[in-house]
Amino acid sequence: HDSGIAKVGALVFHHLAPMADKLDFTLVFLRERRFLPAPARKRIRALEQRYERFIEKIIREAINPAVGWQDYQSRRLAKRLGLSGSAARELGKFLTALTRCYEDMDCSLLEINPLITTKDGKVLALDAKINFDDNALYRQPDLRELRDFDEEDPLEVEASKHSLNYIK
Repeated sequence: HDSGIAKVGALVFHHLAPMADKLDFTLVFLRERRFLPAPARKRIRALEQRYERFIEKIIREAINPAVGWQDYQSRRLAKRLGLSGSAARELGKFLTALTRCYEDMDCSLLEINPLITTKDGKVLALDAKINFDDNALYRQPDLRELRDFDEEDPLEVEASKHSLNYIK
């Protein structure tokens, strides 16, 4: 939950190559349906309002669940982001791995912001927010061990102990 004050549970330090470009965009995967569920519609509207002055720059790319992310989509997205050469190829590898993670880990949301390119052509996610489908956690036993109760609303934690959803 977002209280404005964060307790830091762990720090990870990594040597970062010099940054070439920061891609100011949020990458959000939403499970595609004929009608998006209300929370997904709300999330899209919130993003559009947040970036209202950049609305024409919002890029949407549908992923066909039968075939997954395709190379042509990586090339198209790289072109729209102004990437070429090794950075474009790295973006393709990154997005392929990201979409595989989304599916394999039963994510309900996978948001990357910011995504950067380095001077040596690498593509790196500097921050991510990942939500998992609660109904699929039985397939992901390792994820249960990673749950950080300090990051959740105490009322939601209590409700989840009884297999309930707490709605404010």
